[in-house]
Amino acid sequence: MDDFEAILLITTLVFGAIGSLILAMLHGLGYNLFGFKADKPGFWKRFIFQVGSTVVSYGVFYIIGELMVSSADVSASILTTLVEAGGIGLFLIIAVATAVVYHVSLGTAIYLLGSKSMNIAMKTPSICTAVIFILMALPGILAMFAS
Repeated sequence: MDDFEAILLITTLVFGAIGSLILAMLHGLGYNLFGFKADKPGFWKRFIFQVGSTVVSYGVFYIIGELMVSSADVSASILTTLVEAGGIGLFLIIAVATAVVYHVSLGTAIYLLGSKSMNIAMKTPSICTAVIFILMALPGILAMFAS
């Protein structure tokens, strides 16, 4: 590993940790907003949920990428759909897919590692999912207003 790769890896890990800390705070807000204050885990446990869900999300996206590369039919149909959607549609489709995968992975982490309530696992990550969607869709939204 050369210096550039090491700097890139360190930068990615630092920004990932900062993002997980921010999302853990927002996740706590989700517990308060939806009335689950009594079931709210501590900050560091919510941080572990965020890190775990991020790792699972990257794993899911890796598998999706491998399926796209290995199967010409799947790859062609997905790429055709994205090209037909246009540039703005591309950002919005990717934002929705990312938000859904993130929400499901965070809900699964909450259910398996925290409370065994599906209600808590599906409602409390909603604020974090909305933030992820907005950040991922922001380039498409800005492009929509710019043109």
